[in-house]
Amino acid sequence: MNNENNAKKSISQKERIRTKKANEWLNKYLRYYEDVEYIKHLIHEYYLTNAVRDNEEGIILFSPDEVKKVVGAENMSYDEYIHIQLQHYSKRFDFIMCYINIPCEFKGKIQKINSKQVCFERIYVDGMYLDDASFFEGKEDHVWMAKEGFEAFQEGDFVSFKADVYRYLKKGNGKSIEFGLRNPSSIKKIEAYRLPTDR
Repeated sequence: MNNENNAKKSISQKERIRTKKANEWLNKYLRYYEDVEYIKHLIHEYYLTNAVRDNEEGIILFSPDEVKKVVGAENMSYDEYIHIQLQHYSKRFDFIMCYINIPCEFKGKIQKINSKQVCFERIYVDGMYLDDASFFEGKEDHVWMAKEGFEAFQEGDFVSFKADVYRYLKKGNGKSIEFGLRNPSSIKKIEAYRLPTDR
């Protein structure tokens, strides 16, 4: 019984700390938002949890562990991480789906090549859902990748490959967290392909 009571006290204490920190976030950032009640709900419900929330604007990853995975955001606080996501939702829906599930294959047409990078357009996305192991397909407009692994190809070539989906801090007109591809493998030249129809 004592162990059970101690466990309940521990959970209660953690929740009080989480609530206090969530209120501190709201005191600092709420003034930046028009839909005050919605933001209050999100922060009170999911701040410092491992939740992944999907709405009409995009997807928010609340896990504190995700902050350290964002390339270029080594000094970013958790509070700023949440604020940036809520201010600038990523529109790369199918890359997001691969990030939170399992990416299987990508296809792309090489649009540009420079000394360090390759730009693919007409990106075909193939992945598998973690919850039921069913497959999904999608598309993205373009993606820049490191040139390593693609040196033998030319502009206009169609290529298939496997790759890791990662997040990075994008700076320009304000900060945003975007999705890219890296560590390509199983690279091969293919014939032209069709993209899935628009959603």
